[in-house]
Amino acid sequence: HDLRTPLYSINALAEICLQDPALPSKVRANLSTISQSGTSLLHIVNDLLDLQQLHSGKITFHPIPTDVFQLVQNCIHMFNPQFQTKSLQCNVNIEVSFRAYMVKLDPQRLRQILVNLIGNALKFTDHGYVTVAVSYVQCCMQIKVIDTGIGIKPEEIAKLFQCFSQLDNSKSRFLKGSGLGLSIVKLLTEQMGGSVGVSSIYGKGSTFTVRLPCDIMTDMPTQSSLLEVEPPKIESRPPRHPTFSNQVRNFFNRFRRSNTRTRNELSNITSCNIETESGVDTSIPPLILLAEDNAVSQIVTQQLLNGICICNVANNGMEAIEMLESGKPYRIILMDTQMPILDGIETTIAIRKKEEYNNIPIIAFTASVFPSERQKCIESG
Repeated sequence: HDLRTPLYSINALAEICLQDPALPSKVRANLSTISQSGTSLLHIVNDLLDLQQLHSGKITFHPIPTDVFQLVQNCIHMFNPQFQTKSLQCNVNIEVSFRAYMVKLDPQRLRQILVNLIGNALKFTDHGYVTVAVSYVQCCMQIKVIDTGIGIKPEEIAKLFQCFSQLDNSKSRFLKGSGLGLSIVKLLTEQMGGSVGVSSIYGKGSTFTVRLPCDIMTDMPTQSSLLEVEPPKIESRPPRHPTFSNQVRNFFNRFRRSNTRTRNELSNITSCNIETESGVDTSIPPLILLAEDNAVSQIVTQQLLNGICICNVANNGMEAIEMLESGKPYRIILMDTQMPILDGIETTIAIRKKEEYNNIPIIAFTASVFPSERQKCIESG
C-alpha cells in the first residue's frame, strides 16, 4: 500500500498535466518520461511484491467458474497497441471445449501468467506473429505462446526462469526489464499444480508451454456459447443512455484495469443528454463524496473529476458519515479502505445500515491486491 499509492499519484498527475494542449514541447517530453518511468517502476514493484508472496507461500488461489475464451481475448486486447505499433500478426487458437464451457480455476492468476508470456513474446518479436493457443491435453489446459522473435540460445534456456536473469545477447540487453516475469510464471504455474517449459530456435522464435490441471464444467456453458445457440431477443425501443451512476461505475472499472489514466475517458462519464435517475435535477453538476485521508490522493482524484462533477472530501470515515447525513444529494461515494478514526470497511457497514443510503453506489479505493480485501469490500456493501 505504501509503495503503490505514491506511484499511482505520480502517474496520474503526470497524465493529467499531459492533457494540457498548451504545454511547451520540452515540458511535455519531460512529463512523458516521468509517466513512462513511473509506470515501469510500478510494474517492478508489483512483480517484487508478487515474488515475495510466492516465495513465502502467502499467495492463495481462488478457483471459480471462468470463461477462458473471454479471458484470453481480454488479455490480447490489452496488447493491441503494441501489436499495431510493431505491425505484428496476432493469432488466437482456442479449442472448442474452452469456448463452450466454463473452467474452474483462478482467473486472476491465469491472467497474470498470460500477460507475462504475451508481453515477453511481444518484447522480443519485431517481425512476424505471436500466437496464443489453448487446448485440452491429458486432463490439463495447455497454453502455448509462440513467437517469431529472436529466439534463445540453448545455453541460455537453463537460466531463463531464474529471478533477475537477463539473456546474454544484444537484443535482450537493449530491452531492459526486471527479469522477474518468467520467474513469476514458473512459480505461479507450479503452485497451481502445473508445469512450464520452453523450446526455441535461436534467430527464429520461441514457444512457451504452460500446463495447468483444470476442471471443464460441462454443466455450465459460457455466455458466448449460449448466444451462439440462441441469440437474445431485441425489443424495439428507443436507445437508452446509461445513467450517471452506471457510467461512473464503468469508468472506475476501466480505471482499475488500466495503467493509463487519461482525462479523455472521464469526459464521457456525463453529458447533458444522459438519462437521469428518478428525482435527480440534471441542471446541477453531480455531487460525489470522496472519503480519503491521503492529501495527494485527494488532489489526484479531484483533478480527475474536475469538470465532471462536484467532489466533496472527507478526511476519514466519521467525517464521511457526517457529510452524508447533512442531506446533500450525493450520487456516488468513493471510499478509501484505509483511513484513521473509522476505516472504509467500517464506514461502509455503518452507511448500509441506514436504508435511505442503500441506493448510493460505494466504490472502494485500495492499493491492496489481496482477494481477501476485495471480499471484505463486497461483504461490507
